[in-house]
Amino acid sequence: MSLGHVLEYNIQVLHQVVGFYSRLLNAAMFLFRIPSLFLNAGISLSS
Repeated sequence: MSLGHVLEYNIQVLHQVVGFYSRLLNAAMFLFRIPSLFLNAGISLSS
């Protein structure tokens, strides 16, 4: 394997890892947002 191939492979792996973590982060942000939405809805209903 040449250096170019190694770099190319590493970049592909990095892309997959970054993509995976960004999806994970988006899912976490979405899950964190849901309770606050319910809280806001509850507050606006009770007032």
